[in-house]
Amino acid sequence: MLDPLASPYTPGDIATFTPGRERQTAALERSLVGVAGRQHFEGRIQVVQGARGVGKTSLLRAVERTATALGLSTAFVTASPGATLAPLADLLAHRMQQLSPMPLTEQFKHAVSRVGLRLGPAEVALDVRAASALPSAVSSLKQVVTAVAGATQATNRGLVIFIDELQDADPSEIRVLATAWQELQAEVHAAGAAALPAALMAAGLSSTQERVTEGASFAERFRFETVTNLPENAATAALFQPALEAGVIWESEALEIVLTRSGGYPYFVQLYGHEVWLSRERRSGDRIDLDDARSGVAAADEQVELFYRGRWNRATAAERRVLATIARSGLEEMSRAELAAALGMHSNDLSVARAALLGKGLLAVPRRGVLALNAPGFGQFILDETDGDPQFA
Repeated sequence: MLDPLASPYTPGDIATFTPGRERQTAALERSLVGVAGRQHFEGRIQVVQGARGVGKTSLLRAVERTATALGLSTAFVTASPGATLAPLADLLAHRMQQLSPMPLTEQFKHAVSRVGLRLGPAEVALDVRAASALPSAVSSLKQVVTAVAGATQATNRGLVIFIDELQDADPSEIRVLATAWQELQAEVHAAGAAALPAALMAAGLSSTQERVTEGASFAERFRFETVTNLPENAATAALFQPALEAGVIWESEALEIVLTRSGGYPYFVQLYGHEVWLSRERRSGDRIDLDDARSGVAAADEQVELFYRGRWNRATAAERRVLATIARSGLEEMSRAELAAALGMHSNDLSVARAALLGKGLLAVPRRGVLALNAPGFGQFILDETDGDPQFA
């Protein structure tokens, strides 16, 4: 007998199939084609932002795979406070070693160290948070990017840098990235025909645009694209297509239950699909029926409850009041002014709690000036949790 089929769904992991993101993917891939085909320098840093769990990292990884298929050299790092530029410099140095048979020059090593990387026990990494260090870090990052992008022209077609969780980078590091990229664009433009095939793409939470504005005064050098929950046709494809490729068919009633329960939230789509799949052993030719769906949904509901509770527990008392106010409104989203009025405060007084909730990934910004709870069903969880509690009356 054939072994059971593994689940094609990946809750909490990278999804290789990203329906509903065709427009965002196409925009990023156009830049890749420009770098690979025309040796173009993409002057705007392109950022995909959205709530936690909507598939930003999966989207960025999908574009990275396309870049590799086009013959481009890639460097993918995840930002963290005070430790974004150093890992990036480390990875770019590694790429340089892969691209060139020659040993790294002392000049290149020095530039890497000035971006923030320790190359040896005798060298001291640069603290880019010090204002006096910024010009040196910018100049050094430019040197490193120029050298690596130049080296790609012999064996590859260009360089693409990917930075995930950009909102976690220090404002000073964002300033270094933005300034270096702006100056590189100016130098490429001034040089005319001189090619520098490179692009920089990133992903982050809904707070990323504000974080970038805090770090760089010229945020127009960035292009932001917001991703939200999946429309029904994309959520259907995310469930149906991976199963079909394994020879398994979803029955319509089973599919409808999972679509309703997941609410188009990509993480939930993967979670519910995964638990339904695991409700019994699967083999090619199987059908996922209503009983399978009910069993899997019950298992997934338990995990979703823990998911909600974990998020609620991360909020302070003041932040919980904001979340509860949105939940009690019965609205899918609220303007900042509406929320402040409901809380009995001035809009500016909402800033601290709002920034904290965005930074924790507990709120989303579907569009400018609007706030929303970032997971389907979270509002009902909050209503149940606060029912009868006098502090939320």
